[in-house]
Amino acid sequence: MATLKDFLGFVINPPPGDPATTAMSDQVPKSVVTIAGAGSGTLPAADGVGGYTWIASTGPGPPGPQGPTGPTGATGAGVPAGGLAGYVLSKATATNYDTVWQPPGGGPAGPTGPAGAQGATGPAGPGVPAGGTTGQTLAKSSGVDYATTWVTPAAAGPAGGDLAGTYPNPAVAKVNGTALPLTGTAWVLVSAFLNGWAAQSPAPAYMKDPLGFVHLRGSLFSGTSGAVAFVLPAGYRPGVSDYYPVLQTAGAAGANMSVNTNGNITPTMTAGNSVWLNGIAFLAEN
Repeated sequence: MATLKDFLGFVINPPPGDPATTAMSDQVPKSVVTIAGAGSGTLPAADGVGGYTWIASTGPGPPGPQGPTGPTGATGAGVPAGGLAGYVLSKATATNYDTVWQPPGGGPAGPTGPAGAQGATGPAGPGVPAGGTTGQTLAKSSGVDYATTWVTPAAAGPAGGDLAGTYPNPAVAKVNGTALPLTGTAWVLVSAFLNGWAAQSPAPAYMKDPLGFVHLRGSLFSGTSGAVAFVLPAGYRPGVSDYYPVLQTAGAAGANMSVNTNGNITPTMTAGNSVWLNGIAFLAEN
């Protein structure tokens, strides 16, 4: 009677109706085999015991029919959308399937890295020019960058001397100590003549400009040469008497006009001629 340890390649053939439905491994010699299923137990390795017999194995049977198709798996990572013609697919990070379209030859610039160490101190700049005195200020000397110079600032406060008002924009109040009117006067016609002198067109007149200078104009005739023709009022008289060359009829030479500190205006000219006052001007000091 053959036993399991005497043969290899045998399987157990259970009797009809036996609950043991699973053949035991018969590839390793044993003295006892274990039956799987409801009829678990041990069986001596001998034919005919309990109706079991050993039969020679014929090997695996033919393949069964193909089973049904399994369910569809999850969609894979695939290729990202986007990109332009000529772009290539590159890894964006080390993570699996993390890819991006980019131009060939390298991707876009990454974020700015941390600041590097401070560099060496550069050369000295233009800075503040040397020189200057106490109270001066630095001002541009031209439109060129860094072109500066020390300047004395404009004065401030009340003006003095011949000036009136306050700095930096005082007004001229006097000329060599003589006060000036703020405005000039209109032309004033001479109304009283002396020693036979009379007005001739244009009529004799005088005025004072804003700087305090008296101006004469007009012409005289028929009076006595060397005699006073008229008198200027106070405020229109010079500080010093003087003579002024003037024109007379037909441009004859030798005519002049005396202007006295007391206001007397005296023509000297060829008898019978007319004489002009135009061009006479002097500073009013009386």
